[in-house]
Amino acid sequence: MKSKNVTHQELARDLASLAVRSGFLVFGVEEDKEHHTFTVVDMPLPARLDQTVDQVARHLITPALLVAPTLLPNPASPGRA
Repeated sequence: MKSKNVTHQELARDLASLAVRSGFLVFGVEEDKEHHTFTVVDMPLPARLDQTVDQVARHLITPALLVAPTLLPNPASPGRA
């Protein structure tokens, strides 16, 4: 298991690249490269992941990056986040 610091550094790199190229960072989506499709997969997300993403974007990227973490429900599991 990676240390929290290494994980946060990797997240900071991913977010910084999105600041340059634009885009979305999505957790819980599996890509089928052969068929060019994406599937929503249930995955346990750490508590307060949205706050962690925001803190990494503000404190580990220069200049600070403003992000809007948004939790979207799995369409296959209505009522669950």
